[in-house]
Amino acid sequence: MKKFFALFLFFISIYFLYFPKNTDAMSNLIRFFNENKIEYIGTNLEYNISLKSKINMEDIKNIIKDKADLKIYYKQDAVVLNIFSQHLKDVNIIDNIKDVLDKTLGNYFAYTLIQGKINRKLSKQEKKELAFKILKVFYGKKINLIEDERYVSLIGYSRYFKDSLTINGRNFNINIAIRDGSDGCTYVLIGNPIITVEY
Repeated sequence: MKKFFALFLFFISIYFLYFPKNTDAMSNLIRFFNENKIEYIGTNLEYNISLKSKINMEDIKNIIKDKADLKIYYKQDAVVLNIFSQHLKDVNIIDNIKDVLDKTLGNYFAYTLIQGKINRKLSKQEKKELAFKILKVFYGKKINLIEDERYVSLIGYSRYFKDSLTINGRNFNINIAIRDGSDGCTYVLIGNPIITVEY
């Protein structure tokens, strides 16, 4: 019995070491932003929900309260909830929203976009290095890289996120873009599973 218990504890410890929590990812990212002088702009959550789902908007509004802006719009056969706030770096708020949606809705797809800003223009090489450093924060692996003089877009896979999409038969769930702004700054966009805004 002692051997079984020891083996059980061993596998549980491996699980927690190998599969970090998503809350760790956000904490690591905020720390990375601070260490690299990247100003945190905010986090945007977008949920595409089937019109057939029963949405309890009061529960969602109670979680969000004054911490975020909630916009609701309709497209074809879905309701889209768009939630944006600087306070969403508090992963507990994100997890609470997801918990309510998981309990209330059967079928939805969520996109997350985290945005930051560097108060100077980065070179093409600096953008590429920064994208790979961010991927490393999420223990990610590169799937694809697109680059030109104005931006770098890196697509990868990270074990932090459970949802993923497929490209050329390979799963991916993180998209990192580093782009020039018209204001002389550099903007950092991190999407899960993909960035859904134009950059």
